[in-house]
This record gives sequence, C-alpha cells and structure tokens, in this order.
Amino acid sequence: MKRIIKKIDRFLKKVNNLNLRYGITLESAAISFYIIVALFSIIVLGIQIYSLFSKDLENFILSKVLEIINPIYHSVFSDISPVLSLNTFSIIILFNFFWSSSKVLNGFNNVADRIYEEVKNRKGYLKRLSSFLMFLMLLFIILFEIAFIIITDNIINEFFNNMIILHILQFIIEIIILFFTISLIYIYAPPVKMRLKNV
Repeated sequence: MKRIIKKIDRFLKKVNNLNLRYGITLESAAISFYIIVALFSIIVLGIQIYSLFSKDLENFILSKVLEIINPIYHSVFSDISPVLSLNTFSIIILFNFFWSSSKVLNGFNNVADRIYEEVKNRKGYLKRLSSFLMFLMLLFIILFEIAFIIITDNIINEFFNNMIILHILQFIIEIIILFFTISLIYIYAPPVKMRLKNV
C-alpha cells in the first residue's frame, strides 16, 4: 500500500513540475476559454447571417436543438432572435471570432512546440499572423468539405436507391474527409516538417 502511495506521490510531483515548467494548466484554461468565445461568436454570426436571408428563425438548427433540450430555452431564443440582425456590432463579433480562433491555434502551436521539443523564437505578431492564416485555411477546408458532403450526398441519393449502399457510401466519404482534415492539421500544426505518410 505504501509503495502505491509513493508512486502516486511521485507521479503527482512530476505532473506538478511539468505544469510549473510548461504552464499546462494555464495554457489549457486559456485555450478552453477562447474556444468558448469563438463558438459563441460563430453562433451569433450564424444567426445574424441566417436572419439576413430568412426571417423564419424557427427553422434555424440552433432553435430546434434548444427546443429539444428545454422549451424554456427555445422561448428565450425566440424572444431575443429579432434583435440578432446584422449591424455594426457584427463587426466587433467578427473581429472577436477571428481573434479568439487565432488565439486557440496559437495555443495549440505552443503545445506542439513543447511536445516536439522544438520551441522556435517567433515574434509575437508573426505567431498571431501565422495562427490567423492557419485558421482561415482550416475554415476554408471545413466549408469546402461541408459543401462536398452535401453535393456528394445529393448525387448518391440521385443514383442509388438501395438505402444500405447509400449509408455505406456516405459513411466512407465522411471518414475519408475526416481523415484528410486531421492529416492536414498534423502536417501544418507541428513545428517539424511532416508529410502525409508520416501522419
């Protein structure tokens, strides 16, 4: 029993030393905070853009999700939705979205530097610019993949009447797209040069 307690104590001391050395707790807390800020910003922007083309927010996916979770949340969303239209505040939200997203990727870059033990002395504005460009690339890839999934889904539905084959093809396409997305992140995020075969 004493040996187990000693092992646990050594493990906790090691974790504490690593935390003091690399600031793991602070880094993870900061990344989590900026992820929440980025998600909040993109949800508000999504509602504003949707309301620009359609006044029927009852069909908005967030409205349906809230209705499933709790009808009270759905009624609150219905009350505040009329004020969620594109305005000058949207510029601040957009700026906040890009800023927080770049902070998230910047945090991941810092973690990657420590994991691969190749910490590069980059200037602050260059790190932020690099993170911002990586975010734009990731956003473009995600939007492209969403469009690709929708188009291929329509094509498959048009030419295949067998539901089993249809679901198998959809599953394979989604797995391939997910694999390439994760591979691109692993290629560009770490501070070392990597190829697709190394991923």
